[in-house]
Amino acid sequence: MKMIDNKVYMGDYEKGKSNSKDTVIYMNVVETIISRAMWEEAQIQKEKNQRSYVRDRVYIFFQKLKCPKCNRIMKCKGSGGTKRKYMYNI
Repeated sequence: MKMIDNKVYMGDYEKGKSNSKDTVIYMNVVETIISRAMWEEAQIQKEKNQRSYVRDRVYIFFQKLKCPKCNRIMKCKGSGGTKRKYMYNI
């Protein structure tokens, strides 16, 4: 994600914290690795690839059960058709 957001690849240098009013962008000061059009296309594709995961069910043991052997958090999986959903841990 840092590579996709980094403007240096298209030749611009960004000074300051990102998403700040104090950010200064110097354009075309670094040798470009990819074209500006390709970088902008990557930004559009990044937005398309982002997913928003929304849970439609409440599972009371979500991230609360740990495996007694390895002490890792047990996952919740759902199965079943459109009428019934079965929840279980693995």
